[in-house]
Amino acid sequence: ISDLITFSAASNHLKVHIANKLILESSPRVGGLAESGDVSWFLYNFAQEFHGTGLFGGRRYQPLKAALLLAAMSPPVASPLTLTSTDFEHIVGGGGALAALYLFSQLEYVIRVKSRYLDDEGEVIKKFPEQLSRKLGLIGQKKMATDW
Repeated sequence: ISDLITFSAASNHLKVHIANKLILESSPRVGGLAESGDVSWFLYNFAQEFHGTGLFGGRRYQPLKAALLLAAMSPPVASPLTLTSTDFEHIVGGGGALAALYLFSQLEYVIRVKSRYLDDEGEVIKKFPEQLSRKLGLIGQKKMATDW
């Protein structure tokens, strides 16, 4: 992809389209990543353009940008580091995994904040539509039934 477009010149619509395709094509299963370099390229360029506003403003900005850059710049984990590896090598080598966990928690936060069905604490405040509940496998679960 990086050979075909300049990230900064692409429209936001195109960036969303590319991100969608990268997620679908690079993650064939949960926990799996097929990385050709396009995902890292996209994350790095997104991080370069990322400016904290709205939900990501204030003190949330710097950790998010750092996590995006660390995830983009960390090499794929191919083999464990040796006992003689430097602290920096351990940070960069394992940093992508830690950054991914942090970014996932931030994604969960955004989903909660933007949700029509959950409050800021993740508690159900509005009953899920029956069709969505069936699709998510929530019908018949005692925990969810008592939360409604």
